[in-house]
Amino acid sequence: MGYHLKFEMGDVSIEPPLGNLVFIGGTSELDTSRPITSMLELEKWCEDRVKVLYAGVIAQALKGGVVDNQAAICLTTEVSGHMDHKMVSQLMNLLRNVRYSDRPRADAEISMQADELELWSETSDLVAS
Repeated sequence: MGYHLKFEMGDVSIEPPLGNLVFIGGTSELDTSRPITSMLELEKWCEDRVKVLYAGVIAQALKGGVVDNQAAICLTTEVSGHMDHKMVSQLMNLLRNVRYSDRPRADAEISMQADELELWSETSDLVAS
């Protein structure tokens, strides 16, 4: 996902499952440096970063070329996705503040939930393809 979104990629590692565990761990090095000279570029960077963060749990929930969204969502609260999920929350708050600061908070939250669902769907489609 990072490569697709034109982030500079470093090493990628995959750890095989141990014993009866089905979890396969892995890491990737990602350079998130990118020139940001406008609010639109900031929004794009945040969206791309969220997609990279989502890609890990979505890929773990890929079965036979189809993403099991329920399993992926569960992984966001487990060890494999917990820290990424915290980062996504922070980035989505930043996006809400940039995009919807002129709206009442409740309306802004609804709009951000729709934006976040769209980012999840886009990532899921890319991972599955």
